[in-house]
Amino acid sequence: MTSELLGHVALPGDVASVPQARLYVRDLLGAIDHDRLDDALLLVTELVTNSVRHSDSGRHPNGQVTVIVTNRAETIQVDVTDQGSASHTPHVHTDVDCDSGGMRGLWLVQQLASAWGWHDAPAGRVVWFRMAKQPSERPGPAAHGSSPAGPGAPIPGLPDHGTPVPGLPDHGTPVPDLPDHGTPVPDLPDNGAPVMALSDHGAPIMDSADR
Repeated sequence: MTSELLGHVALPGDVASVPQARLYVRDLLGAIDHDRLDDALLLVTELVTNSVRHSDSGRHPNGQVTVIVTNRAETIQVDVTDQGSASHTPHVHTDVDCDSGGMRGLWLVQQLASAWGWHDAPAGRVVWFRMAKQPSERPGPAAHGSSPAGPGAPIPGLPDHGTPVPGLPDHGTPVPDLPDHGTPVPDLPDNGAPVMALSDHGAPIMDSADR
């Protein structure tokens, strides 16, 4: 797979670097007309924020966070490298959603990225994600741990959307041995006709008046 380095920047391990990283990546992806620019910028914001808050890059006076952006055929890849932490490793919080106020950084990465992961390298700890250039591509597996199926993925053991269930009629097909809609049921009076000679819990109804 061929790849092209779009850009590389080293920023101070400070919260002021978050908007700088966002602006840097926006300029790079805007130059190639990436269809999912907003999603990519959201994930860059979350990852750089995590780096300055939870890694040694944000604790040391000379700490740095590095952002690398690569164009990879049908995806772009963003690597965020910090100095790591002995007490904190990247993990996804499962008790969050879109309305949560915090702890949702990697949850968002898992929801929006085509693939993501992290590893320790000589330069530090790297958290990366790939994002498809087309919005329809489903998220791929994380490099550490399993990844849930993407939005709209079929549930194993169930038919896919639009596939008829075996043994049942397809949508719009009348059920065999039952009258179609609008056909009077045999041996019963049509709508509006008086009910004659029908029992109500065993008691005959005689000369029932029409409603």
